[in-house]
Amino acid sequence: MTALPSFTNNSRFGDIIVKRATATHAGKLQHFLRLTDVRECMIHGATPWRALHHPLTVKGAETYAALVDKTPICMGGVMPLTQEDGYRIGVVPLDHVKTIEWLARLGFMFSTEPTMINGYSVLRFVRCGPEYSVSFEDNDGPRLTDGPLG
Repeated sequence: MTALPSFTNNSRFGDIIVKRATATHAGKLQHFLRLTDVRECMIHGATPWRALHHPLTVKGAETYAALVDKTPICMGGVMPLTQEDGYRIGVVPLDHVKTIEWLARLGFMFSTEPTMINGYSVLRFVRCGPEYSVSFEDNDGPRLTDGPLG
């Protein structure tokens, strides 16, 4: 797996500036989401406004916006983990091939069988810290174990 570049607040990558996301960034970006992004909001029962603004209210979340000419082009980040869960799990529509490929490059693992959520066929995905290993069993969700699988 290729390591992705590390960034912190106000990092520059060519014409792109990455900085902590604000409500202003979310407010502008909500009107320009791709149809695939709007569909993912629908799967989770959230409006684009809520999906972009909610992470800004979560204590410990790290949410960033990528800007070109001071205009937000995307937002992303991570939510805090608690000791109880130790991993992040999400779902991605089965037909969002580019998103699945991107998540795989980032080191996420996927369930082997799709799950239906709100009428949409999705794959569960998960990534955990290096002190854990994860596998999917019976497609009920991830099984977390200490140490690498083997």
